[in-house]
Amino acid sequence: MQHRRYGWTPWLATASSSKHQGIFDALVADIANGRLGPGDRLPSQRSVARVLGVDLTTVTKAYNRARAEGIVEATIGRGSFVSAGAASAVRHPPEG
Repeated sequence: MQHRRYGWTPWLATASSSKHQGIFDALVADIANGRLGPGDRLPSQRSVARVLGVDLTTVTKAYNRARAEGIVEATIGRGSFVSAGAASAVRHPPEG
C-alpha cells in the first residue's frame, strides 16, 4: 500500500450535532466522494485541532470513532491512515 503525505485538509461538517461529529462526518464525506482513499495519511490530531481551532480532545474523539468503525488505522510513531476497507465501511456503516 502506498502512502501519500497528508492527503486530507480538515474541515467541519456544519450540519453535525457537535464539533467531533463534524470532524468525523467531514472525514467520512471525503472518503465517500473520493477525496481520500486507502493509505492516505491524515494530519496529526494536534495539527487538525490547530487548523480547526478546536480542542485536541475534540479531534481525538473523532479519530477514535473513525478507528472504531474501521475507517482509520493508526500506529504510534507512524500516524493515522485511511484504512483499506474505509470505502466499504462508509457505504455500509455499522448499525447502532
